[in-house]
Amino acid sequence: MCLHDPVNSTVAPSVQPASTKDSNREDVGVALRWLAWVIGLALLWYVLGFASNLARDNVPGAPAGGTLALPLYPSGYGRLVVGALVASTIIGLVGRRASRVWPAGLLAVGLAWVVARAGLAASPQARLYGNERLVLFATILLAVATLVGLGLGVWGGRGAWQRLVTISVVVAIATGYVSGVISDLQSALTAQPSISITGSQLTRWLTLAALFGLAVAVAAMGKAHWLVLTAATSVGLPAVVTVLTYLSQLIRPGVAGNVAARILAPIADLVPAVLRTSTTWWPPLAVLAGGAVVCSSGRLAAANGPACQYVTQPIP
Repeated sequence: MCLHDPVNSTVAPSVQPASTKDSNREDVGVALRWLAWVIGLALLWYVLGFASNLARDNVPGAPAGGTLALPLYPSGYGRLVVGALVASTIIGLVGRRASRVWPAGLLAVGLAWVVARAGLAASPQARLYGNERLVLFATILLAVATLVGLGLGVWGGRGAWQRLVTISVVVAIATGYVSGVISDLQSALTAQPSISITGSQLTRWLTLAALFGLAVAVAAMGKAHWLVLTAATSVGLPAVVTVLTYLSQLIRPGVAGNVAARILAPIADLVPAVLRTSTTWWPPLAVLAGGAVVCSSGRLAAANGPACQYVTQPIP
């Protein structure tokens, strides 16, 4: 009998570690969550910004014979800027992370622009509303408003006081945004879109109250200097929208031959007139009043001693 039997040298098949499988599943889950965020934010961008635009009908200055995904025509320039700015800022606040907010915003803008451009090309008035220069100008307005809004929204998601400042900027343009949405919806039900005086005044007063309250909150956190951004937006953006609205009335066939006299000169006369209007300055005054209340309370607290020091402490 042999004392040394041959040994079976067959090697057992290698088994993939469980940790590697778990890691792969986790990577797939992260990718799916990211994709869900991007698609969801893109849909939210369009719903907030331009979904109501699909209801437009019988609107003066808009192409007849159908609705467009985006108002790329001259009379819709103001609506284009406000809608893109508000929607982009809000999805930035909701999404918080740049890695999902930027892809979502660019995806939404790209798809909506392609659909709207195709609609303009198929319109019976394609020669008028599909003019390459007019569409290019609308595209630039859309791109700038979207980029500014996405950047502001992502910045606002970094902390509590940034979020309050960003929300106050959105509120500063809420009157124009709400008016645009109401006009879109009313155009589907009536021959001419209109906004009641009572509703307009109510929206304005609610906006002023919200601006004052947000200014108080921001100033109480020791960031009163950031209220300058809100105040400037509350004056600058309505002025820009007014100019864009007036611009749509100035664009006529042959105007390209004398832009300085037919467009730039009337707009140069319009801007001072807008700045002289009293209603232009109510929103920034509400913002500055809110900041002044907190700053005055802080000085009073410092003068009266520890009993009033709580006024100057920032909100955690």
